[in-house]
Amino acid sequence: MIKLDSTDYNIKWNYQYIYDYGTAGSVGIEYKQKKIPGFLHQDPRDDTRMYLLGQWNNRASVIKFQKRNMQLDWKLEIKDPNGAASPVTVMNEIYGFVQPEQSDTIYACGYRWDDPIGETTRTATIMQMNEDGIVTILYNFGDAVTTGTGGKQHDTCRSVAYDYKNQEVAFMLEATSESIRPSYRSYNEYSGLENDVTVIMMSPGGTLTGAYNLNYWDASIGIGVGG
Repeated sequence: MIKLDSTDYNIKWNYQYIYDYGTAGSVGIEYKQKKIPGFLHQDPRDDTRMYLLGQWNNRASVIKFQKRNMQLDWKLEIKDPNGAASPVTVMNEIYGFVQPEQSDTIYACGYRWDDPIGETTRTATIMQMNEDGIVTILYNFGDAVTTGTGGKQHDTCRSVAYDYKNQEVAFMLEATSESIRPSYRSYNEYSGLENDVTVIMMSPGGTLTGAYNLNYWDASIGIGVGG
């Protein structure tokens, strides 16, 4: 990450985070170099602070820092709630986020690898957190044990938006798992390995209020979210 002067474009600070494997080498801990700086988000309630959302050590991560000198306020790394060792987690990367106006809550989404070493299948993840880095809601969607998709289950949540009219959060998933494709059994012979889009609605308190599935039925055409 770098900070540039807005008048002469000189670099004010520059930080790079690299794990030093040392003489022992990287075997078994390659995940420590998996860091993705996905999004920078200006804190709407404090002009001196920003958030960096993405991935740290192959786990979903959020960092809140001071813009003047990159001093950290806190760093959130999503770990396994049962205490499993790295890089096991319930969320591996953040693909989208939103912080509604006048709100102290951030909604984010992405995915979890069912096997973070093999990285073959994954489930979609959505979460809710506050400005202090406390995760208050986290859900996974998809079939951890693949049913009918030939081991090609790659569910992920690509985007999230806030519906101000209905005061709900909309999470947009690319779905391959049968459990989040309600009509899958009617068209899986033709389109079972294609993506559908499933939109999941949630109230700010974490209650799931509805879901909608968009598909091409038996046309064998996948649908993506964004580009």
